[in-house]
Amino acid sequence: DLFNDLEGLAALSAALDLGIGGSNASTNLLGAVGTPLHLIAPPAPWPALGQRAYPWYPGAQMHSAPSYGDWDSVMLEAAKAIAV
Repeated sequence: DLFNDLEGLAALSAALDLGIGGSNASTNLLGAVGTPLHLIAPPAPWPALGQRAYPWYPGAQMHSAPSYGDWDSVMLEAAKAIAV
């Protein structure tokens, strides 16, 4: 029951090799437990507080769109980052 078992969900999240996605509850939990994380974000997302990455997830890499609607370049950047 991943809805009512936050500790179990955190354990499963910590067991992952890598996470990738937009900023939501799942990716924020990945960042909180220290799982390597690639965040896909719009231009200058407010949770980054004007920085290049979310300050509370120092291990996360953020891939921001250069402009609204330009998701192709963001996905290419993220794909290159996880291809190593």
